[in-house]
Amino acid sequence: KQIKTIMSKNQAAQVIQIKGPVEVREVPLPEPSADQFLLKVEAAALNPLDWKQRESGFAVSSWPLIPGFDVAGTVEKLGSNVTKYKVGDRVAAFLRSGGGFQKYTLAP
Repeated sequence: KQIKTIMSKNQAAQVIQIKGPVEVREVPLPEPSADQFLLKVEAAALNPLDWKQRESGFAVSSWPLIPGFDVAGTVEKLGSNVTKYKVGDRVAAFLRSGGGFQKYTLAP
């Protein structure tokens, strides 16, 4: 059986401020809550909400912002209540809070 190693570092594309530049920065590796799983992002798509947030600050509570609502990738770690998926599953997800433009993100 192959043992996977989750990277201890995470990088994200962040919008620094309203209408600001996008910068790739090192960010903390998210830890899933009981009802979430950690997803290794393999693809992310621009959703109209992503550019609306950057251009107008729509629904942004703080900056910098990690955009990305539409993602696909591989399940890396499960929260204690997650039973629908297993580590290694390939999934597509809509992230209700965004955050998909990073190497690892949390999915509900």
